[in-house]
Amino acid sequence: MGWLIQSEGKKQEDLSSWMRTWEFAKDLHTRYGAGAKHLLLGPPRRFAIGNSDAALLNAHLWHLAQHKNVSARYAEGNVLVQPVSSCPSSSCVLLGCYRNKLESFRMELAAFLEQVHDKARFMHALEQNVRSVNTMVRNTTCLRTDFQILVRNDGQIFHLDLGRCFAHGRLTWAVQKIASTTRSP
Repeated sequence: MGWLIQSEGKKQEDLSSWMRTWEFAKDLHTRYGAGAKHLLLGPPRRFAIGNSDAALLNAHLWHLAQHKNVSARYAEGNVLVQPVSSCPSSSCVLLGCYRNKLESFRMELAAFLEQVHDKARFMHALEQNVRSVNTMVRNTTCLRTDFQILVRNDGQIFHLDLGRCFAHGRLTWAVQKIASTTRSP
């Protein structure tokens, strides 16, 4: 388990936009089941941090960036936090549409495949999940933009960055249209 943490006000996101993403993730899971898995474990919340907490978070950023110079992202004040499941690189591989994700996938694929212990079970689960993901993406067109998922070594698929489906604080038109046609009167 881990936490997504972001200084409030950065990237013009606030608690309400994080909450819309959380509700959207739950709705996708209700409508599409296994193909709509995500790593979010609970709703986001606002949390006040002090200078020592901010310094600790910034120090962790420095370590994650492999000792490169990372500017301080956190300061005393409010942050948004959300509990998430972890998916370590030894058991998950990132797959996405942009070049940097493709290069990362190529570099990590061999090590990832070594962690797939039951290849037949992995392929069966992956094929089922891909079908479900395809249906979901076909019906929820905003997920096509900056498509990014984690594939776990048991064939499960987890969607990342579902917040991309929101433009100017509301769902994109294609998703609104689908949502309005799937709700009962």
